[in-house]
Amino acid sequence: MTGYAVGMRLPMGTALRRAAVLLSFAAIACTGGHKPAPIAAQEGGATTPSGSASAATPDAGAAAGHPCTAASDCASGVCEGEGCGDVPGTCAAAERMCTRDAQLYCGCDGVEFRASGQCPGRRFAHRGACGSP
Repeated sequence: MTGYAVGMRLPMGTALRRAAVLLSFAAIACTGGHKPAPIAAQEGGATTPSGSASAATPDAGAAAGHPCTAASDCASGVCEGEGCGDVPGTCAAAERMCTRDAQLYCGCDGVEFRASGQCPGRRFAHRGACGSP
């Protein structure tokens, strides 16, 4: 007999290989090749949940890694980092991988916000509550 009839048992090795192939397909289908969207800061030139810039056009401003004092200074529309006023932040790419750990920050405007610990999305006075140093 060269094939298997419906309802016949498969040898154990064949069943395991078939299960491994099905699990591989399921794993590929679940990931879908999509990267998670960055957690955006709530105000002030942050990226939107889709990762697009909310404060600048793509062809204006400095590239990621350059110093900035406002979101409008950056091509991505994202100026972030600790320091306010004349202390420069850093232009950051709008499309990037960010942690989803929602850390507390004190914004330069004195208002607390939560954003990724890796990608705050805007400049801030310090990490933590505004009442603490």
